[in-house]
Amino acid sequence: MWRWRSMPVLNLIGVSLSLLMADVQAAPTSAGPTSTQEAQTIWLEGKRAFDESRLSEAAQNLQRLVDRYPGDPHQNDAMEILGETYLQLNQATRAIPLLLAAVDTHPREGRGQKTRLILGEAYLVAKKYDEALLIVQEIEKVLNQANLNSTNPATLRSESVLLKGRTLLAKNHLERAQLSLLSLESELPRLEELDLRDRIYAFRLQLGLSQCTRITTPGPLTERQVQDQMERSATCLIEKIAAAKPLFLTKNPKIKVSLPELVGTAFKALQANYRQPAAPPELKNRKRTSKELSKYRSELSLLLKPIYQGTISQVRELLETWNGQTPSSDPNRFNPVLKVLEKLDA
Repeated sequence: MWRWRSMPVLNLIGVSLSLLMADVQAAPTSAGPTSTQEAQTIWLEGKRAFDESRLSEAAQNLQRLVDRYPGDPHQNDAMEILGETYLQLNQATRAIPLLLAAVDTHPREGRGQKTRLILGEAYLVAKKYDEALLIVQEIEKVLNQANLNSTNPATLRSESVLLKGRTLLAKNHLERAQLSLLSLESELPRLEELDLRDRIYAFRLQLGLSQCTRITTPGPLTERQVQDQMERSATCLIEKIAAAKPLFLTKNPKIKVSLPELVGTAFKALQANYRQPAAPPELKNRKRTSKELSKYRSELSLLLKPIYQGTISQVRELLETWNGQTPSSDPNRFNPVLKVLEKLDA
C-alpha cells in the first residue's frame, strides 16, 4: 500500500531548482556593477513597493536583487516576496520556481508553511492541481506533528483545507470539495481573520453555483425532463446568489474583483446546458437521423433559452437592487458583474 513519506517539497514534485530558476527571466536592470549599499536600497524599495501594492515596481526591484546579489542576506525573503508578487500579477509560472526556492530554505514549521500555502496557490492558478494537493498533504503532515509556535494552527489548517477544496473543485471533484467546505464551516466560529472568512464564503458560493449547473444528466431525457432540469438549475443559481448577499456587499477588494469571473463561469455553464441539451429517447421503430437529432436539439434549445435569459434578468435585477443599498462612495460596485451578465445575455 502506498504511504505518504515526509520529504522536502522539491523532491516530492521532482523538480530541479537550478533548472526552474533558469526560467525566471532577469530584469532589464540586472547588469552592471554591484555594491552592498545598492543591494540594501533595492531590497527596501522592492519591499516597500510590494507592501504598497505597486507590484510592477516591486517585481523590477526584487528581481534585480535576486539576479545580482545571490549571497545577500535578504535573498530568501526577496525570492518569496517576488514569487508572491508574480502570483498577484497573474504570472504563476514565474512565481513557482521562486517560491520553491523559498520553501526549501525555510524551516518546516511556522513561516515555512505560510510560504507553502502561497506555492500551493501558484500551482492552483497554473492548473497544476496534483502539485497543489501535494503541498496540502505536506502542510497537513506538519500540522499533525509539530508545534507551530507563533503561527495560529487553526488558521493555517483552514487555509490548507480551503486550498484543498478549491483545487478539488477545479478538478471537478464536487463531492470531495463539499467535504472540505463542511470542515471549513465547522471552523468558521473560531476564525477571526476577516479575509479568510470572506474567502471561505466565496468558495461556498463557487461550489454552490457549480453544483447548480450540474443538476443535469446526459440523457436520454424527454423534453419535459430537460426543461425541469434547466428550471431547477436556474432556480438554484438565483437562490445561491441571493443567499450570498453579504459576500457581494463585502469591502474586501480581492473578493470584489473575483465576483465577475465567479458569476460569469456559472452562467457560461448554464448557457452550455441550454445550447447543448441532452439527447432524447430513441423512437420506437427506428433511430433518428443525425439531421433529425440536430433539428430536435435546436428546437429544444429555443424552448430552454427563455429560462436562461429569465435567470440572467432576475440576477441583474437583484444586483441592481443591491447597488442601491451600497454607500454613495461605491454606487457602481456591481457594474463589472452586470457587464458580464449583459455580455452573456447577448
